[in-house]
Amino acid sequence: MGKKECGVYESIINRALEIKHPLDVIWELTYRCNEKCEHCYVLQTDRNELSKERCMKILQELADAGVLFITFTGGEPFLREDIFDLISEARRLKFAVTIFTNGTLLGLEECKWLSKKNLRSMEISLYGSKPETHDSITGVQGSFHSTIRAVECLIENGVRVVLKMIVMRKNVNELGELVRYAQECNVRFRWSSVLTPRNDGDVSFMKDMRLSDNELRTITEREFSLDEEPSPDLLLKAFDDLENKIPCSAGHTTCGILPDGTVLACPQFVQGTNNLKDSGFLEIWNESTHFKAIRNITESNLPECETCAAKFFCFRCQAHALLEDGNLLGPSRESCREAFLKLELYESKTKIPATQD
Repeated sequence: MGKKECGVYESIINRALEIKHPLDVIWELTYRCNEKCEHCYVLQTDRNELSKERCMKILQELADAGVLFITFTGGEPFLREDIFDLISEARRLKFAVTIFTNGTLLGLEECKWLSKKNLRSMEISLYGSKPETHDSITGVQGSFHSTIRAVECLIENGVRVVLKMIVMRKNVNELGELVRYAQECNVRFRWSSVLTPRNDGDVSFMKDMRLSDNELRTITEREFSLDEEPSPDLLLKAFDDLENKIPCSAGHTTCGILPDGTVLACPQFVQGTNNLKDSGFLEIWNESTHFKAIRNITESNLPECETCAAKFFCFRCQAHALLEDGNLLGPSRESCREAFLKLELYESKTKIPATQD
């Protein structure tokens, strides 16, 4: 994205933030998945999925509401038999479509079909540069090779691919190799060390997976991330221009839809009472107590964060704060840890050497 396009994008975000206009929807189409990733926050549930007909109506509602971006995710979205119909309808309605997938269900025919849809991107997770590492994390033997085949097939057919990695103790030493692989493929690469609490609030599984301070410091210092495309949460200047700074775009310009039609400011809030089977999208967006409560949170409501020395390095997650510590207005502890490590690195790099007499 060039400077001119970035400027237009930023102005759109600014205006949307001011008027609380929905721009970006993350839609979890299913909780079903053909992998069993040990760090996944989604519990396999029997939550009823929306029918194809209902999904089509919702897509039209979102278009009428002025939503520009849609991300289809899961679970594994390609487990839905109607996924290609939903993608076609979303593109017919002129949405910029992103799909989060493990890629294992995509063959040559599917890749060729997707190449004709001019998707914003296909975001695919790799959890290691070695088959044994990736497969041990996904819990599925052979998943590494299936994902790699999909990545290379999509690229060969001209689909924009983004590679992603959740970095944990088990795979931290393979981050560099995956960065190099992304460079060889000429695709964008993103990594994150943030683990998400399970959607029942369980955080116990994360203890042995999270990076140590030294591991996190090392990979942060290397600045491995190749992601250069702005996203609503990265355009912090847009937030700085507001009189009352907001801590996250969730509920202001973005929201999530769960497989059963529940609408939340972010899918990671998990629980909600507003459902598209009962109410229209704009009615929920404009009138629900959930969204109003989220929009009332500004930096001034977060006393511990407002005065924090590391706040400019922090990507605080409200949902994580709620799930981990039970306090929507409290710090997001893992975000705190990362922010202070970044502050430490920043200060060490910008420190002016003492003059010698």
